[in-house]
Amino acid sequence: MNGALILNIENQPESEFTSWSLLHFIEGLDKNNNTSFNKQILESLKSKPKVMTLLLANRIINNLSEWSADRTLFLTALKEVASNNDFDPFVRKQAGKFYEYQINKQMKNKYLISK
Repeated sequence: MNGALILNIENQPESEFTSWSLLHFIEGLDKNNNTSFNKQILESLKSKPKVMTLLLANRIINNLSEWSADRTLFLTALKEVASNNDFDPFVRKQAGKFYEYQINKQMKNKYLISK
């Protein structure tokens, strides 16, 4: 079911489309990790990224351990969106902000751990 929801997000005419209610609903569908939620978000980021899918990706990253392979996949996807000239400039800028935020947070955590 959330595949249709992701497709709905991709098909929104505005790249800035955001619905917090929809975001929370999609997250709620995957509470038990019984859907392909992460895979669908990654695929969407590669094909038709929107601010909404960036928000979902950022929230997924927030819940992953620093050593998770999925974390690396999502960080790479954000970086690729930020550098892809075929995507909407606003979406690219937001992807870059989310990527920088996550990298800075990771560096801060490493610093705090080493103290």
